[in-house]
Amino acid sequence: MANLSFGFPKNGRFNETEMDKIAITKELFLLIVQDSAVQKLMDELDLPPDRANLFEIIDADGSGTLQITELLHGLLKIRGDLSKSDAVASLLATRAVQNMLSDFIAARMGAGFT
Repeated sequence: MANLSFGFPKNGRFNETEMDKIAITKELFLLIVQDSAVQKLMDELDLPPDRANLFEIIDADGSGTLQITELLHGLLKIRGDLSKSDAVASLLATRAVQNMLSDFIAARMGAGFT
């Protein structure tokens, strides 16, 4: 049988520079969180049971992908009791700021600023 590494380091560990190059899409995230072993780990970490919406909550920059460090920091921050309204409020506030920033950049570019 061929030795398939799929780009993983031989020692099984990534350094920080390598981890920041890995991007997890929403589709991959949703596939991974369906795994029973992952579900068990998430239960042990006391993560909220509504895991299908975790991607949007953790995707802090709104890029549509999660870097490994972004995922780890996000999961650590939402451990424990989390009300749905807190998560939704934070998501809406973040999106509002992103929209304001996009509008600001567009206005600056339209006014000839670079």
